[in-house]
Amino acid sequence: MSAAAVAETASAAAPPRWRFGAILLGVVVSAVCLWIAVKDVEWAKIPPAFAAADYRTLPLIGLLLVAFFWTKAVRWAALLRPLPRASSEPFRTHAVLPAVLIGFAGNNVLPAHAGEFFRVAVVAKRWKTPAAGVLSTVVLERVLDVGAILALFAASLPFVPGAGDEYAWFVRIAAGGLAAAAVACGLFLWMTDGCVRLVERLLAAIPGLPAIVSAGVPKLLHQAATGLDALRSGRAVAGIAALSVLHWGLMGGMIWLCLAAFGTQLPFAAGTVVNGVIAFGVLVPSTPGFFGVVQVCFRAGTAPFGVSPATAFSASVYYQITQWVPITLAGAVCALRAGLWSGANAAGQSVEIID
Repeated sequence: MSAAAVAETASAAAPPRWRFGAILLGVVVSAVCLWIAVKDVEWAKIPPAFAAADYRTLPLIGLLLVAFFWTKAVRWAALLRPLPRASSEPFRTHAVLPAVLIGFAGNNVLPAHAGEFFRVAVVAKRWKTPAAGVLSTVVLERVLDVGAILALFAASLPFVPGAGDEYAWFVRIAAGGLAAAAVACGLFLWMTDGCVRLVERLLAAIPGLPAIVSAGVPKLLHQAATGLDALRSGRAVAGIAALSVLHWGLMGGMIWLCLAAFGTQLPFAAGTVVNGVIAFGVLVPSTPGFFGVVQVCFRAGTAPFGVSPATAFSASVYYQITQWVPITLAGAVCALRAGLWSGANAAGQSVEIID
């Protein structure tokens, strides 16, 4: 299935009423978050803050942004390498980077993180590999991301003024969920056949289930297991985990620079704390680009450091501009070069989810 066909199929699969409801919910959530973020902002301070901002941070933010996406592509290429493929082209960092940018750009302009399906479709088509395996690497990325963000967040707690139980319980709950996900991935990886047989028995017990589901789901699970093969080596796990921490440390650095541009003198921990809040904040339904959600996360994450609402809002806008504009433009260019919007290309070769 081509990338364009994936988007069309996903759109058609959801009833119009539900699609409208999801969009409406996202708009409402973003509006509420934005209201919370700006309800007591002194608007008279915003224009002077931008006028006096230190824009010498822009080149540094740009360098960190490039490094952020490069490390993400390095990690994804490592996770993709064990996948079976009909193409002789290996998974290399520079080759998967355009798909990463397409995915992020899609998330910036489409609801519900739909950009992820575009990057899965692009990779599945180019390398002629089962999309289920590619999708499983994306899910694994999320587990690694949460682990790295939590590690940085926990390491930052000693530098947060007045940090107490409200932070500690959050870390414990999130770490528990991450541990459960890691155990589930491990069991599925080392006992794939047993897990698939269990699913087959459960599906067989459901009366009237279509054959495409009862036969297709187990096959999808087998394909998805190949996306976890990169974790069979302890050395590989350590390297990928370290790369994940570096990856999100770069994002924390960009946030810290955005705050510093508006005159704050905060420890680096402020950037990783805000990054942690944003990482969980964007899980809620919102508009594409997470406008409003990012603003309230900046405010919540910087409040313990004594940052004023006006400064937090200004820094959040600066952050979104430095992220949304270059990522969306780069992703759009990569999408055009990949022929993502070409009708001929969409109607041409296809990559099936179940081969």
